[in-house]
Amino acid sequence: MLERKFHSPKLFGFPIYYPINLILLTNFFVHVLQYFLRFGNDIRFENFFYSTLSLIPSFVLERGSYWQVLSYGFLHSPSGFPFHFLMNMYALFLFGRLLVPTLGNFHFTALYFISLIGGGLTVVITSYLKFLLNENISSLTTPTLGASAAIFGLILVFGVLFPNLEFTFFPIPIPIKAEYLAIVAILIGVALTYFFEVPISNEGHIGGAVFGGIYYLLFLRNTQIHKINYLA
Repeated sequence: MLERKFHSPKLFGFPIYYPINLILLTNFFVHVLQYFLRFGNDIRFENFFYSTLSLIPSFVLERGSYWQVLSYGFLHSPSGFPFHFLMNMYALFLFGRLLVPTLGNFHFTALYFISLIGGGLTVVITSYLKFLLNENISSLTTPTLGASAAIFGLILVFGVLFPNLEFTFFPIPIPIKAEYLAIVAILIGVALTYFFEVPISNEGHIGGAVFGGIYYLLFLRNTQIHKINYLA
């Protein structure tokens, strides 16, 4: 009797259940939903969607919407060309394709979500401190969304594990070693915010990198990991 082998469908050369693909597909479907809501006829449902899932510090602190420190990471700006979504998902694939086989599925997934939640907590704490210092209520009511905090956690750990790999980091047209990527990316974000008023959550980026670094120190530094010395 002949046996049939079942081959799992693949995406970008990896099984569909690979951590990168699961995270990417979840973000993709949520982002498509955001566009449907944006061009739909019921603005009340769209407002409910964003007020429930994006990270609004006052809702976390006053209403107990604690899930927002996680859910915000699956939403991206639906305005115009999906640059925000594409940039984060490309970075997820770029760094994840080496980090997953190096760290393993569990540690990669844990690193991603710890960085994401850590970035969210940092946004909430810094927003509250800004409110206490200057009583500016907008710091508590401004929504934050995007997977960037998780990406910055990945970038930091990637820089520790593969410090000598080089990347060309937009808009700087010179190669930058991976060990400096997180710092350069944060500095670019700060510059874009303060000189060009681009709405970037630098607190979330820094928080994601810090919590990613903490996860590395606590769970990865003394763990046997298998470094891959080339880009697949």
